[in-house]
Amino acid sequence: MGNSMGDFTCVNLQNSPPNMLVTGNKDRRVRVFDLRKSESLCSFYAHQLGVSAVQMDDWKIVSGGEEGLVCVWDQRMGTKLWEMHAR
Repeated sequence: MGNSMGDFTCVNLQNSPPNMLVTGNKDRRVRVFDLRKSESLCSFYAHQLGVSAVQMDDWKIVSGGEEGLVCVWDQRMGTKLWEMHAR
């Protein structure tokens, strides 16, 4: 999970499934990592600017971007379920 993954702007373990970590990056991606294997399980290009907030539960990921966009993702299907602009 080192520097090759970009600059993390947010990290969240709270309410995540066991051994899972969700991150947001300056490169506009949201990534989910398996901490046991130290590898990325999935990645979403989420925002026009950097990702400023992330949260996940068993199958949903919520991300907030610096441009004011909030997205809800289905981790299992790798698809965006919903989005809303804060402005």
